[in-house]
Amino acid sequence: MMPLHSNQDSESISNILHQVLHDMDACVTAQERIIMEERAAMKVFDGNKLAALVEQRARCQSELGELESVCQRLILLADVGDKFEALIDTYAADDADALQSQRIELSRRMQHLEQEHIENHIRLR
Repeated sequence: MMPLHSNQDSESISNILHQVLHDMDACVTAQERIIMEERAAMKVFDGNKLAALVEQRARCQSELGELESVCQRLILLADVGDKFEALIDTYAADDADALQSQRIELSRRMQHLEQEHIENHIRLR
């Protein structure tokens, strides 16, 4: 693959980075809502609601996986090693601090979601 280096490439990648992080935020926000709804459904033993929420969570996780795949392809095309941070620093320099903060916050929220999901799974047993 040929590395990307023109100004137009940088602008395109910067736009894609903004969109991907925005979409990831939307997925994480949806999953946070689903976790809370799962807890409410568990309290009243609403199996139908739980089944629907499991399906919603699976769709969100699938979408998040697709977004992570977009990031991996961009990293490969941009030839910046294997770090998302380097991609942001190289191709979105004007917004790097804000995007890095957003990336770090998303990572923190995703780790928290994983823990919350495990706790909900344990509660169901």
